[in-house]
Amino acid sequence: AGASAAGVFRGGTNLQAATEEAGGSSGSGRSGNPFVRGRRSLVSAVGGKDLAEMVRRAVSLIGGFGPLALQGKSVLVKPNVVGANGNPTTTNPAVVAAAVTVLYEDGAKQVYVGDMSALIRGSTAKNMERTGILAAARDAGAEPLFFEDHDWVKVNVPGKYMMEVSVTEWIRKVDRVVNLPVIKTHEY
Repeated sequence: AGASAAGVFRGGTNLQAATEEAGGSSGSGRSGNPFVRGRRSLVSAVGGKDLAEMVRRAVSLIGGFGPLALQGKSVLVKPNVVGANGNPTTTNPAVVAAAVTVLYEDGAKQVYVGDMSALIRGSTAKNMERTGILAAARDAGAEPLFFEDHDWVKVNVPGKYMMEVSVTEWIRKVDRVVNLPVIKTHEY
């Protein structure tokens, strides 16, 4: 099957949920990220063979999808599609499909799967196709997005050296964002 890390945060009007510091006893950060405690992102790791069950279990260990109030919401799943090489440099397509399935089961209205490959690595659409992520997303009912085909927006971030970043406009078009990075080095 394979393992993957998952970061879950609220989408919508800003990107702070991905970079914020926790505040208050509830553990939520400035924009309400329920998956941060003491300025640290919550992480879980599970094993098994049923990927949908593994996603459910991993997310339940950090508090579950409940705090995201997914019912009727649009969700962007953001895998790592840096290029056309498969896992471990890109997110395992089976993990993408399992995450999309679980999000729909938890009440998401619409799920999108999107990324932008590294500029020297070619078209994201082709890379998603070559890695199997495109078919996995579509088979699970998600609509694929290729960020290079869309506009970019500037977002303020709480940083010491960088105060603003450009991100896909989809960060503002969806209600929630689920990040599906891979655990890797840049050796591959």
